[in-house]
Amino acid sequence: METSNLIDDQMNLHLSEDNKSDLIATAKWAKFLSIVGFVMMGLMLLGIFAASSMMAYMLQESTGGLIGSGVIIVFYLILLGIFFFPLLFQFRFANKALVAVETGNQSALTGAFSNLKSMYKFWGIYTAIILGLYGLILVGSLLIGIGSSI
Repeated sequence: METSNLIDDQMNLHLSEDNKSDLIATAKWAKFLSIVGFVMMGLMLLGIFAASSMMAYMLQESTGGLIGSGVIIVFYLILLGIFFFPLLFQFRFANKALVAVETGNQSALTGAFSNLKSMYKFWGIYTAIILGLYGLILVGSLLIGIGSSI
């Protein structure tokens, strides 16, 4: 028990002035990019609703067209929902990192890095899922190609 506390005391990290300035610059860029991302998501949401109303107007007589446009709208809304979370983690990282450097608050710095970890964890899982889907599509295409040549 005593050894653990000794190790924790020895591994207490401190930020140099260069580290602080780099963290501030990173946080400012992260905040800028997350705000731009939120604005783009808002514009995309407006575009989805505008396109859906135009599609509904153009396809009033065709029920299948309305169902098809509904599926497309739901697909884009799901995509917006997926991309909301990494932007939120990035925005939280930026705010907490700036607070941590300005006030010297260790818990804010811990929260900032926790949000940064969550953002990268999200993108890692997302990338693994997409690569897995690409692999399944490749295998499926090969099997279909082999099956059609027989």
